[in-house]
Amino acid sequence: MRNDVAPEPPMPREALLAALLRLAHERGWPLARLDGEADPSAPFHGADADLLADWRPWSDWLGLLRAAAGDSGWVIVNAVPMGGVLSVWAADPAATDEVAGTAQVDFHRALSACGVPFIDPAVLFARAAPMAGALRLRVEDACGARALEKWLVHGGILPADAPADLIAAAVGGAAAAIRDRTLSGRSARQRALPVALRRRPGLALRLLAAKIGDNVRRLARPPGLLLAVSGPDGAGKSSLIAALEAAIPRRLAPGFRVFHTRPFLLPRFGVAPPAPPPGDAPPSKPGWARGWLRWAVACADYWLGGLLWVRPALAAGDIVIFDRYVLDYQAAPERRGVAVPAWALALMARVAPSPGALVVLTAPAEELVRRKGEATPEEAARQSRVYVRLAAAAPGGLVVDSGALDPAAVAARVRRHLIEVMSGHARPDRP
Repeated sequence: MRNDVAPEPPMPREALLAALLRLAHERGWPLARLDGEADPSAPFHGADADLLADWRPWSDWLGLLRAAAGDSGWVIVNAVPMGGVLSVWAADPAATDEVAGTAQVDFHRALSACGVPFIDPAVLFARAAPMAGALRLRVEDACGARALEKWLVHGGILPADAPADLIAAAVGGAAAAIRDRTLSGRSARQRALPVALRRRPGLALRLLAAKIGDNVRRLARPPGLLLAVSGPDGAGKSSLIAALEAAIPRRLAPGFRVFHTRPFLLPRFGVAPPAPPPGDAPPSKPGWARGWLRWAVACADYWLGGLLWVRPALAAGDIVIFDRYVLDYQAAPERRGVAVPAWALALMARVAPSPGALVVLTAPAEELVRRKGEATPEEAARQSRVYVRLAAAAPGGLVVDSGALDPAAVAARVRRHLIEVMSGHARPDRP
């Protein structure tokens, strides 16, 4: 007799949010939606869920989200602290819908506009009440706070639907004088700044200290991830990166940045590699001096560009994608115009920023030649073997045969791998 048990349906992101809000209320931690919804499991307003939180450490809120996810399959893939806001991205690796299978949750423990704390969150929590097992802000408070934030940033007419006491908290006694006037964002902030410093000096200093501390920690331990995509010509790297560019923003990270082979902070200085030879011709041997010069420029560019361009993007929580990387120098140095021994290429790999994830695309040699025709079948097969061997030795390496899968299936496979690597990267015990 068979006892088949149907698999549990995946947890929707709205259910994940509701579990988070109810768990916070059970623990007595002030946490509420900033969109005025009464139902904790109501759909998001936009691409993310904005929550008002108290001044607990960010590790507490991350731990609470992990506890709410439980055994549902959802994992935290990215967390970017910014002093007053913690942006967290969670994903369900098994989800087929990229939108329904990802969630961005923003914890706001300081309501600020351009660094100015215009409302003390404790005031809103004092007027909140539990509903449906979770803490709920008054609708007028939640909507009024968001309207005031937009007004302080963009200017315009002072929002008439905001409660008078919230307006007074944001702009003080000047509220009546400017109620019917249109102000630019700068003028509004100029009026709000002295009010914030006079009425909430402790909160303003606390917010400034938190931002400085979070910026230092993000530089020391960047939350973003470097993804290197390599493989022989014709393996489908450009199609994969285009698919990832559409799937990353607001779903796995705040944004992305794409580099080709190296950062190119340093230009080529007239030492560009030779053009690929015809498919039936062997690659030309680069000159000894020019090969070493290209190697030196590449090493300096990886080090300096990694320090000035790559690391700041990683500190912002972005996913940095390299279309080709050091692995391509090692797999086909002649095609990169670098005639140096293996130890020099290994040194280049040590100088370059270490990728958190490495994806190698391969395909049968005949398919690679048919797609590009830039190498002989023997050379294409040799490159594929070298790429596979190098990827097997790299942490976070993945080899995908693009000849056996359509582009959408390749992108889905890489997305699952990326979520797996990012969830490990976002663990609190990561060194």
